[in-house]
Amino acid sequence: EEEGHEDAHEDEHHDEEHHDDEGVLSDLTQDRWQLISELSLDNALLSGINTRLGYTDYEHAEIEGGETGTVFKNETLQARIDLLLQEFSGWKGALSFEAKSTDFEAIGEEAFTPPSRTESFAIAVMQEKHVGNFLWQLGARVEKVSIEADPIEWEEHHHGEEAMEEEEHDHELLHFDDLDFTPYSVSAGVVWDFAPDYNAGISLTHAQRAPSAAELFSYGPHIATGNFEVGALLRLHEGDDPHFHYLNDVEEETSNNIDLSLRKHTGNVAWVLNVFYNEVDNFYYERNTGLSSEDIEGHEHDEHDAGAEEEHAHSELPLYVFEQADATLYGMEAQLAWQLSSPFKLSLWADRTWGELDDGGDLPRIPPARLGSQLAYSSNGWDAEISATRYLEQDQVAELETVTGAYTMIDAELAYTFAVYPGDVTVYVKGSNLTDEEARVHSSFLKDRAPLPGRGFSLGVRGSF
Repeated sequence: EEEGHEDAHEDEHHDEEHHDDEGVLSDLTQDRWQLISELSLDNALLSGINTRLGYTDYEHAEIEGGETGTVFKNETLQARIDLLLQEFSGWKGALSFEAKSTDFEAIGEEAFTPPSRTESFAIAVMQEKHVGNFLWQLGARVEKVSIEADPIEWEEHHHGEEAMEEEEHDHELLHFDDLDFTPYSVSAGVVWDFAPDYNAGISLTHAQRAPSAAELFSYGPHIATGNFEVGALLRLHEGDDPHFHYLNDVEEETSNNIDLSLRKHTGNVAWVLNVFYNEVDNFYYERNTGLSSEDIEGHEHDEHDAGAEEEHAHSELPLYVFEQADATLYGMEAQLAWQLSSPFKLSLWADRTWGELDDGGDLPRIPPARLGSQLAYSSNGWDAEISATRYLEQDQVAELETVTGAYTMIDAELAYTFAVYPGDVTVYVKGSNLTDEEARVHSSFLKDRAPLPGRGFSLGVRGSF
């Protein structure tokens, strides 16, 4: 579940990298510290303790016309302890404790989310046991998540006689309620070695996810994506007079997933086939409303504001809202690795994901089907590879979403590694998009304005000691 949302953040990173077509650049600084320890024990209860502590201080400023505009800061402290349990009646596994604190702040006129703080604490247990040709796996996790945000400037919308008494909307602060979620997840699976070199697996998962601060509290222009984004706590009333009102009735995302796999894992030819089917209640996604930021209540500009907005060229942005809806996601992936000879290896792969709203229609920004191949050579310090990936046309699109055309990306790399005491050094040359294909990422908000880079080459040196 979380990996899928991580993919969404990667798409947003692509959007930020390519927003310089309008003269907006990002100045990014990140400091990350990690302390990792592994301790082996030999007592009746524990066989080891693994600890991971991490601190991240992230900041990026959006620079427009040589001047710093909005500054985003994100400070995260995370700690995890894994208690490796001794085997008991054939079961072995671990008990994990994880705590995380995130302090987010956006400063500037284009801050699309208010400062927020997210605290979470989770306990998880994982166990597995071999019984004959079967490997049984069980897992469970429960989490406590608390989210709070600073108030935002708000213009209360009045109706009827109250509206007639007011010549202007009341300017006030909207105070968000502090939110608490208790998501939990349970899973069970089995892997069956039904023949030498072959196995099959099935896993069932019931998982919940608490929404992020951005999914809840957003209310403003997100220049990296070129949209005006509004969180799920603010509900849109469409019509002749579109406006928002605050309604605190959001819920955790809840999914029920089945995953099936079949694989051949040894020999000169190995392959794996996976299929999954996932029903999600209260799925969070961003919907294009077809409106703009100037259509909604509280965003009409006076002459002074209009002049400022014209200078920044952000006076009218597409309006996107975070919503919850029941959805179904399903898909497949297949991989094949063939060791043609000692130095040559051929890899083939394919994957496809479908995303549909239960009330009808497709989910937005679902990646297209892919077909890929790679031929690799490795011998006497030399490594070479050439790969081709075909992205098929994505024509299963949401309302107001456009079709993305097919394209093929061809990449190659040549490297030589030689020993340098006490390690080694690799010199390499890479070529990307060798055919200079015009390629647009369907999952990107800026696909129509910012294609992927054209043909490129890089020369580099990397070493390990």
